[in-house]
Amino acid sequence: AQYQINLGLADYFDSNKLDKLKADTEKYQKNYFDACVADGQQVPEDPEVRKAKWTDLSKDLHTDLGFPLVGKAGVPKDASDLFQKMGMMERMYTGSPLATSFVTADFKNSEKNALYLNQPPLQFTRDYFVKPQYITNLQAYAKDIRDLILAYADNLGLKLDYTYCPDAVEGDDKQCAQQVAEWAVNLERSIAMASWPDTELRNYKQQYTPFSSLDSLDKMFKQVKLSSYVRGLLQMTPADELNGFNVVISQPTYFTALDGLFDSYAYSIADFNNYLAIHWLLDNAGEYGIDIPSADDEKKASGKRREEFDRFIIRRGHGARRIRRRPLNSKAVTDNPDDQLRTDCIDALMDYMPYGPGYTYVRNRDDKYDVRADAKNMTENIIAQFSGMMDSLDWIDKKSLTRAHAKSKELKRNYLWPDSVFGLDFDNFDTIDAYHHRYVMLGDTTNMTFWDILKQLKTALMATEQFDIVALPGDRENFLQSPAVVNAWYQPERNSITFPFGILNPPYYDLLYPQAYNYAGQGGTAGHELTHGYDDEGTQFDEFGSLAGPEPGSSACEFTHCSILDDDSRSGFTDMAQCVVQQFNSQCCPLKTGNVRCANGDTTQGENIADIGGEQAAYRAYNALVADMGPEMRLPGLERYSPQQIFWMTYGVSWCMK
Repeated sequence: AQYQINLGLADYFDSNKLDKLKADTEKYQKNYFDACVADGQQVPEDPEVRKAKWTDLSKDLHTDLGFPLVGKAGVPKDASDLFQKMGMMERMYTGSPLATSFVTADFKNSEKNALYLNQPPLQFTRDYFVKPQYITNLQAYAKDIRDLILAYADNLGLKLDYTYCPDAVEGDDKQCAQQVAEWAVNLERSIAMASWPDTELRNYKQQYTPFSSLDSLDKMFKQVKLSSYVRGLLQMTPADELNGFNVVISQPTYFTALDGLFDSYAYSIADFNNYLAIHWLLDNAGEYGIDIPSADDEKKASGKRREEFDRFIIRRGHGARRIRRRPLNSKAVTDNPDDQLRTDCIDALMDYMPYGPGYTYVRNRDDKYDVRADAKNMTENIIAQFSGMMDSLDWIDKKSLTRAHAKSKELKRNYLWPDSVFGLDFDNFDTIDAYHHRYVMLGDTTNMTFWDILKQLKTALMATEQFDIVALPGDRENFLQSPAVVNAWYQPERNSITFPFGILNPPYYDLLYPQAYNYAGQGGTAGHELTHGYDDEGTQFDEFGSLAGPEPGSSACEFTHCSILDDDSRSGFTDMAQCVVQQFNSQCCPLKTGNVRCANGDTTQGENIADIGGEQAAYRAYNALVADMGPEMRLPGLERYSPQQIFWMTYGVSWCMK
């Protein structure tokens, strides 16, 4: 489904000349798309192409940060400088390997936003760094970093500084780069071991340590200068203070461990500078299409080495639940290299200008209003049935049940596209163009390289969707991601549910398909996301998206947790959840070689409970519809299957994917 959406958008921008597009928002997309395709059509192995691209990256890296390993002096002179540069680089390029941040509703008051400071997303899942069975993956990762360093230095004519690889033989750059790469991987392992695992990221009270002033933030740690980091993120001067919003430390013990790394003096500021530079190149080199040959005369092993590293924007996620989007794997869908390139270009645009392709997709759907009305009707039916399911629970007390129903009543429903961003008239572009005013530099890309365009996209994204909204009132109708993505999500800190137009496509939905099909696919998705409001994470927040105290309207949580459920009801929920945990712990993927991987029932319990509860709600809603409207006709050629059987078959098929 995502491929078809991306392909349609690619065809649209290919078939429309720039002067025929009326909305500035679409002109910005057209300029990016044309540049992306042109860049992708270059021969990456061409030495001149390689050198030109490395030169583009080096100009920004050496100016903004420096790279002591290759003789380019570090810009930061002390820890405060380093953290401010981290913030500035994250604002410009979307990521940082020592910490990351996001802006979302304040967990204690959803009418305001807050800036959350978090442990960084790693290059791999945490297990790869802390469990011994993945050592071969880390060894391959170190080779990737080694090859990156060698390619960078070789193409730019830079010499490695052997003070950073003291055990290497002078003049053996491959050995030096390998030692630095292993050092970088080991530092990331230290960061991984200090980071909270996913199973510990489900208690939001533990992840809420707020600060209303930067002075108080600075008193937390000896070497880690989070106030400087915040000033870099928000472009604050030394005299500026927080403007009515909180800065929240999400994982205090991670930053304590990071402070220990700085305070131990085992790493110098130059060491951390090199680490930041290496990860900056990891994030940007592959995205810019730079070919990085292996320093070994060996074929890259599938699953062990990667030609391109994941974009940081994919790994960082969105909102309290760090909602991520699965990037399109175009090679699994088509053998046409031109379509692979074009759809991949659109896919990056989904991340860096989410409401741009979303707007174009929605505007060109003639059935948009009919689909929106149908989705609303279906979702309301499912919510009604879900409420009935809650009434049948024998482990929830009356007061907790009342609070659970309040969540359904006050739930914000975001259907298909945001009127506040798109406007009410798709022939009037004022609202959508005003929203994208920070992308104005893309109006004329004549003298810009593709790297220049990528930089503008990243900087505009972070300002528009993150840092420039932190002092604005909270918005419970914030979509978070593009209306053109094939996904759906629940946001506990806003008590909102979002169905982008992209998810309203086969194999989940079609306006002309039988209701059994639509209720199983999209209806199940609606029920799934609704159930997240009542899982172990969702029940920590009240009907308005604030952390819930023991009494309605109170944010004074218990010292251990927040919940709309009383202790007995919470124990009943835990017993139910533990049954699901045990069920999924037994689900494994047997492999002929390598390590067997089993589902982690603790980590996946929220998704599993949502699948089970959501599909039951959708099935009940479908049967209620049939009771009211009469049974649907059986499908031609499939007459032996009842509509109820078609429902469950559709649900299964919707999860069959490459």
